[in-house]
Amino acid sequence: MLKRIVNWFPRFSYQFGGVYKFVMEANDLQEIEKLSEERMIFLNCYASWSSECKQFNQTLLGHVRQYENVGTLINVDINKNEEIKQQLQIQSIPFVALVYKNSFIDIYQKNQNLENFIASIDRLSKEIKGEVIGDKIIVELNQHSFKENAQELIKLSASGLENERLKQYYDKFRLYQAKGHVLLGQFDMAEALFKQIERKQQDQEFNKLHQEITEFYKMIKDWHELPQTIKEELQELDKRPDDLNLRFQISENAISHRKYDLAIDLLLDLVRIDRNWEGRKAQKSLQQIFRELGSQNERVIRSRHELAQLLY
Repeated sequence: MLKRIVNWFPRFSYQFGGVYKFVMEANDLQEIEKLSEERMIFLNCYASWSSECKQFNQTLLGHVRQYENVGTLINVDINKNEEIKQQLQIQSIPFVALVYKNSFIDIYQKNQNLENFIASIDRLSKEIKGEVIGDKIIVELNQHSFKENAQELIKLSASGLENERLKQYYDKFRLYQAKGHVLLGQFDMAEALFKQIERKQQDQEFNKLHQEITEFYKMIKDWHELPQTIKEELQELDKRPDDLNLRFQISENAISHRKYDLAIDLLLDLVRIDRNWEGRKAQKSLQQIFRELGSQNERVIRSRHELAQLLY
């Protein structure tokens, strides 16, 4: 259909990759027809004498510029192409047709809702880029974030990584795959996946997911590496959360095994519960850890700040 459209008029301009040119040769027409098989075509019909059209052209360009990697804008001056005006039955201008795979997907005409037309472009863009499929996979991955579903989580992530249309989702798939390995205690495999992932400075949603899964990895790995005696004591503390002696005993055990993060957390909790407990034993133990780790240690700096807030 697109070939039929462009044959209706001998001369028009189109924008591709930010470069304007005139298409007058058959090879160029065939190129555009071929583009419509994989790219959206924004067929923008306007009148050069119309100030309203000039303003609309800028508005349209502002909207569709973000789809430049999957779409092509073709501008048609209907004053020079009366035949296309009749063929498309254009009653008013501006007029824009969204064309994909030789079919009209949607049409915008004067006084219609432009937002609805842009929404059609956005939906089609997501389909072309595989985002609809990618989003569905992400939703399903979120539903498999438990140990009993770890194998399915790994398998589903791997299937997403095999789909070339979903490249923009690859790092998310790797994160979920790493989480599956963490759930199974396969920390080396998780670490290998983390090394393949780059933090995306402008993608807050991705960075939040990255932080959540890496913190989950650290928590599970720390638990996995704890001596059995400490695990048993922590399980007992869950049953007796008000037992401050047990809490302090676990912190001492953690210090002896150089599990300083756990010891600091337990001791800060003690201060939070009773700052004067047993002659401030918790504060004294914290100061001992701080001296051993050194004043420049990041955990020491954070913990000193937390302790100061609790005391003052």
